[in-house]
Amino acid sequence: MKTAVDEIMATSIISVRPDATIRDVATMMAEAKVGATAVMENGELQGMFSERDLLNRVVAKKVDVDVTPVKEVMTSPVITIDTGTTANDALYIMTVKHIRHLPVVDKTQKPIGMLGIRDLLECVLNETIDEFITKKVD
Repeated sequence: MKTAVDEIMATSIISVRPDATIRDVATMMAEAKVGATAVMENGELQGMFSERDLLNRVVAKKVDVDVTPVKEVMTSPVITIDTGTTANDALYIMTVKHIRHLPVVDKTQKPIGMLGIRDLLECVLNETIDEFITKKVD
């Protein structure tokens, strides 16, 4: 997979402030139909909050979602990738680190996109189909 992640990433980033309650963040994620959100303050990435965080750090530990800020249960520090990262390298990072979402950052470390495992799987599938068709034609 030689495709660069900037060709397949989502360019709209759903973000929340660190002091937002877990309930508000979970509601926003459900409405936006996303599995993870960036936790940002003053334009800087502070952490990530995902469905896994909700399950493992909130539900399993019976954390009060109405009063607890997301900063207390977010994943931090955040693993990021840049726009030149290949889909193959991103998939390797996700596999080794057991994560399903990677923020894509520019040279100043500002988040400019989000790459999810579904984006990568779709890319792999499309590349595999293209290879198959090319081999059939040859």
